[in-house]
Amino acid sequence: MSHKQNLTMDGHSMKSVPFGSLTAPMLVAGEAVYSAFEAVARIAKRTATHIKVVLRTRSMVRTLSDLDDRTLADIGIKRSEIYFVARQVAENGSVDHRTVSQG
Repeated sequence: MSHKQNLTMDGHSMKSVPFGSLTAPMLVAGEAVYSAFEAVARIAKRTATHIKVVLRTRSMVRTLSDLDDRTLADIGIKRSEIYFVARQVAENGSVDHRTVSQG
């Protein structure tokens, strides 16, 4: 492998490096950048999901809180369970009735 003498735009000398010797370090650097972007994307997705759950929970809490005690009893929810039920529905799409108190 011989190194050639090249001139840069400002007239300084620059040695050429054979393509093969740059490939491995460039691939490693590229993989590191890709991994960093993947990590940022995962964090952004988790954050967006959390925000959606919080907003859905708040909306359901408001709606359920506007109902009277009799209507809540008809659907099997005590007023003290509103937040818990709303959070479960926001996170899972349904309520696990085994975890909601009976009575």
